Amino acid sequence: MPINKSIRSNFINDYIIYGAGEAGKQMYQSLKLNNKKIFCFIDDNEEKQSKFLFRKKIISSSKFEQIL
Repeated sequence: MPINKSIRSNFINDYIIYGAGEAGKQMYQSLKLNNKKIFCFIDDNEEKQSKFLFRKKIISSSKFEQIL
């Protein structure tokens, strides 16, 4: 289900981190130190999907494709 342009424009400047493991955590910390806004994490590990990391949702890559 595609999202409309107003929703898309709300996160157009946000960052999306691929991977919710150690490297993803490090990337999050680095981006936050530089005052960047993170939209979500993408991870294909089903055990991590639908959970949160640093209060950001972890979704699958197929779910992300649906919201584009």
